[in-house]
Amino acid sequence: MRWLTVLPFALAAGCASVEEPDIVAQGGGVVRVSCAADEAGELHDCRILSERPTGLGLGEAALRAAEKSRVDTDVRRSWPAGARVEYNALFRPENMPRP
Repeated sequence: MRWLTVLPFALAAGCASVEEPDIVAQGGGVVRVSCAADEAGELHDCRILSERPTGLGLGEAALRAAEKSRVDTDVRRSWPAGARVEYNALFRPENMPRP
């Protein structure tokens, strides 16, 4: 089952085209993730900062996706080495797990 359909639009704090309350109100989900970015742009040491709704496994799905993601080269150049990035992983309502 593929739950995560929209990973970060841009890996930078506060970047998203949909407001968090809107997607949750529409039946979707959002997970706030924090990761360390290395010099190659790979993400590691990722942590869940928040998850809405809880209990559906969205946080774990977001972590799995984060570990396979990379920071865009142009964005990465503007960060100091070892920087942590935070972003929202958005889950569309039509792809939410069903009880």
